[in-house]
Amino acid sequence: LEVTVSGKGTLTFWWKVSCEPDPRGRHTYDNLSYSVDGTNVAWIDGERDWAQQSVTFDTDGAHTVRWTYSTDDWEEPGYSDCGWVDGVVWTPEGGVVVDPLPEIASDSEVTNALAGAGDEARLMAHIGNKAQYDLFRAWVDAKGLDHKTAKDSPRAWFSYAIGANGLVEGNFQSGDVEVASVEAPASGVFTFKVRVKNAPIGSDATAANLATVFEVQGSSSLAANSFSSKNVNAVLGVSADGQLIVSATPIGNFNVFFVRVRMYADEEMGDGDDVHAKVQLWEGGPYWATTNIGAENPEDSGYYFWWGDTVGYKRENAKWVATDGSSSNFSFDETNAPTCGKDIATLQSEGWITADGVLAPEHDAAHVHWGGDWRMPTDAEFSALINNCTTTWITTNGVSGRLVTGKGAYANRSIFLPAVGYGDESRLYSSGSIGFYWSSTPDSGYSYGAWSLYFDSSNFSRGSSGRADGRSVRPVRGFAE
Repeated sequence: LEVTVSGKGTLTFWWKVSCEPDPRGRHTYDNLSYSVDGTNVAWIDGERDWAQQSVTFDTDGAHTVRWTYSTDDWEEPGYSDCGWVDGVVWTPEGGVVVDPLPEIASDSEVTNALAGAGDEARLMAHIGNKAQYDLFRAWVDAKGLDHKTAKDSPRAWFSYAIGANGLVEGNFQSGDVEVASVEAPASGVFTFKVRVKNAPIGSDATAANLATVFEVQGSSSLAANSFSSKNVNAVLGVSADGQLIVSATPIGNFNVFFVRVRMYADEEMGDGDDVHAKVQLWEGGPYWATTNIGAENPEDSGYYFWWGDTVGYKRENAKWVATDGSSSNFSFDETNAPTCGKDIATLQSEGWITADGVLAPEHDAAHVHWGGDWRMPTDAEFSALINNCTTTWITTNGVSGRLVTGKGAYANRSIFLPAVGYGDESRLYSSGSIGFYWSSTPDSGYSYGAWSLYFDSSNFSRGSSGRADGRSVRPVRGFAE
């Protein structure tokens, strides 16, 4: 994590750490440090609560402050093995506080400009370049909002996406989104207006932004789990009286067809009754979940699995604990991973993989844990992810990882993949510096291997990994077209 400031002034920040201490005071084990213009200034380790630091610059020019959390392969029980930095404030000489939503000159500055926002995940997911950032900042100014208030708002993206006259507050309840009027269907198109209680839609809201908070779903029945956005083509607009105009065309032939609209004010879109948020990152590609299996937030590690495992294991008190209670001290090794040593023919004959060469649904961790059409990505989909997206190494809420962003028309859509390490026997390795994510595809040339996504601060690639290792799973749904 780093920040660059210009000119004379003072940078203040708060930091804390929970990691293995070095009893010799040399900070050679785990530690959180910061450097100024490439020179290390201070280190902390052990269990240290929040403390404020300040750095004063008395020369002109650019100055860079970088925070680094370093860890070794030894995991000391009783510590979180993590460092935190918060409350970074730059005060130029003369006492003028830096703008919380500063003007920027390039796409590369977007992440730093939005870092620490109250709605950080959604803002970063939909604002991927300077042009999009400038439009958001112009909306803040046009509505007369204080920059700090706007940045701190947990509803910043939703408020901007609907073109509200200010920041939308309060909690929405079932019934707050209702159909205001309906036109008679013409040429197979349903046209109707939708109003949102206490949140009129502004005339400057764009169809692209509205599509990030409203989802139109269709079904041939009223069964809750039958509704899907894949059943309908929808065009969104805004009426003069602040209502959403929806024109929906069913995909396919139906004697009876139902349409509904769902609004996502505080999270990314799910589908039907599914509670798991998802993002499509390129045309015709699958929808990628925004969290790992077992995780509540995008930056959480979630569960770890050997390849073909559907139980999942979480880290507790420096041990691997099975999510079904079957083990309190699991070891990720070949004796506990029955897919190891089996060639493709054996995997198929024993039912581990399908005729298509991917894990069968009953051995697919994503499908077993989340149900529906959720599944593990194939190796081909990881390859497409690499080719169709850009990635940036960032730290969000104290967790490092890769922000994966679509290109072109999808440049406002992103997912965050935390670098949460991997399990090997009883240990957790490289948490905070490396990410490994299983695909559903075995390595046909190595009976102990399967394909996975690998990344660190300088790489984002795919490769074959040992099936016995404990790795993360990021589900997808839908198939590339």
